[in-house]
Amino acid sequence: MTRLYLIRHGETVYNREGRYQGRMDVELSTLGKEQAQALAHRLAETPFTAIYASNLKRAQETAEIIAAHHNLPVQEEPDLRERDFGAWEGFTFAEIEERYPEEAKRWLKDPLRTKIPGAEDFAHLQRRVTKAIEKIQTSHSGKEVAIVTHGGCILAFLAHVLELGDDAMLRIRVDNASVNIVDYYGQTPVLSLLNDTCHQDQPEFAYFRWK
Repeated sequence: MTRLYLIRHGETVYNREGRYQGRMDVELSTLGKEQAQALAHRLAETPFTAIYASNLKRAQETAEIIAAHHNLPVQEEPDLRERDFGAWEGFTFAEIEERYPEEAKRWLKDPLRTKIPGAEDFAHLQRRVTKAIEKIQTSHSGKEVAIVTHGGCILAFLAHVLELGDDAMLRIRVDNASVNIVDYYGQTPVLSLLNDTCHQDQPEFAYFRWK
């Protein structure tokens, strides 16, 4: 069995403010670093043979904190980066509604197929992320691997794994610094854990759980 730990990066200030960050290279917030540390302690005894991460700072920082417990390098994989949100990046949805009212209306009705100026479409995101993760899975057959990436990437891959159609990802929650596990029995993927944040049960994370 091959076990993939799909990990979302810790919180950024943009996450807290509800801004679309996409390819913007935003660093972890103070809370995000604390979340990553809590996660790293939880996974300290996990026998990882490799740790991969998106090439964006928030994923790299999270991965480095985890890797410090395993004496492993973080292997950068650009195809694990978040979706490019084009002209919407850096804005809250309220600001987007002011600047792009028609696109914002369509987004509320059909976010996966709404065309955003200059943005990557969802189908392309899902193809590149799925290809990257399946390549990692093939390269580490029978091993346990950490993959630190982004919310949109994890959701896109899980929709593929579950074969529920793209819209399924709109009904799945993946929080910052959460653990999601996909086990491969041969070439058959099985979702074994979803959005686990039990390492964030400390009081200082309470506001985050109810956000």
